[in-house]
Amino acid sequence: MKKIIIIVVILVLLLIIAAGGALFMLTSKSSVVVDPEGEGEEAVEEMVEKPERMYLEIRPPFVVTITSNDKSYFLQVETALLAYSQEDFDALEKNQPAIKAALVDLYSEQKVDFIKTKSGKDELKAAALEEVERVMKDAYGKKAVQGIFFTKFVIQ
Repeated sequence: MKKIIIIVVILVLLLIIAAGGALFMLTSKSSVVVDPEGEGEEAVEEMVEKPERMYLEIRPPFVVTITSNDKSYFLQVETALLAYSQEDFDALEKNQPAIKAALVDLYSEQKVDFIKTKSGKDELKAAALEEVERVMKDAYGKKAVQGIFFTKFVIQ
């Protein structure tokens, strides 16, 4: 009888240790990188390295007049653009006048009832990103912008 109790206790301890090890392996934040082509540490560093985020805040904030049911409102939008390389950031900065002109036109076309909803703001943000991409493709040959953010959005 004592042998059975000892065997059961040992099995329970082994199960607890195995479960702890499995839990540790599943929740571990480290990852294993297989290098089948033998490119060495340089290839691993390139895969792990994340690009630096650079934000270009367009100043001054946009202030445009928009309408709703024959009533005029002011829309104030502070906009920031995201770039992942210094070259793209510099190109965005250099082309700010064209970007501003395109965004003023876009923001001026909006209707209050549409942009006061979250889905309306999301659609406006997507349209603004497309406009900046279009301007940059025309001026720079590639889109250069990876994201757009409204850091302030006021309707009065």
